[in-house]
Amino acid sequence: MTFTIPFLPPSINCSQTFSRLVRDGKAIIRVETSAAARTFKSQAKFYMPKAELDHDKVYEVRIRLCGNWLTQRQVPRDKDLRNHAELVLEAVLERYGIGRMGKLITDSIFQHYKTGDKMVWVDRLEKVQSLDERVEVEILEYAGRLDA
Repeated sequence: MTFTIPFLPPSINCSQTFSRLVRDGKAIIRVETSAAARTFKSQAKFYMPKAELDHDKVYEVRIRLCGNWLTQRQVPRDKDLRNHAELVLEAVLERYGIGRMGKLITDSIFQHYKTGDKMVWVDRLEKVQSLDERVEVEILEYAGRLDA
């Protein structure tokens, strides 16, 4: 299955908000999805085809981020594209149910909701130089070996 989202996601660094809570006399920091990230994920789902994926299989997800990644002097821009791709992968996991959203995780003082990716065996990120910004996603049944 392949599809194109005609816009790029915000950086995951901009996609989370932090708030400090005090519960039972203990301070924790709660990590939540920002409005920009929620907007991206909800809009991106309109470009994802309706489909059911087999929950007895594992998948390879290929993400191609197409954008202008070079400066005017043709030098690569300082961008961490892996964290842009994380937001795309989260949207795919939520849309197709190949990961589960909503498990509350507390790591030391951080509390956040974790998206599981148990059915994604491989995820690949490719950067494509283009003036036409978009995200191209391909979801394939994993063809490699699962045993060691």
